[in-house]
Amino acid sequence: MVKRLVVLIVGIMLGAIISYVAVTKLIALRGGAGMHGFVDAADAAVKNENAVDLVTCMKLAKLRGVPVNHFKLNLVLNSELKRYDNGTGRAFNILVYVKGYGIGIADGAEDKDELFSRLNCAGRFSDVIGEN
Repeated sequence: MVKRLVVLIVGIMLGAIISYVAVTKLIALRGGAGMHGFVDAADAAVKNENAVDLVTCMKLAKLRGVPVNHFKLNLVLNSELKRYDNGTGRAFNILVYVKGYGIGIADGAEDKDELFSRLNCAGRFSDVIGEN
């Protein structure tokens, strides 16, 4: 009887340890480990006016039929958001978040032409937006 109880307790402990290790590895593989601090970093990233305005202007330019140099756009955005890279995939997720945020601002604007002018898109981002 005591032997069965010891085997049961050892089995439960071993199962708990294996489950913990497996779940931890699974979370890390799915990007969970690199997401530590994502909310704070994403909040700081959307307060970066240059990055958000650039994406917003890019979307507004596309809606107006103005050409956009996507290669330069991504280079500038990567430069603006480099400080949020912690060595994992978090920087890419923040880039996607900022792009979604900026595009949402552009799509949600009632007067898109006025917003394009107010943000001075053609002047501020002439190397990305316009004839390149």
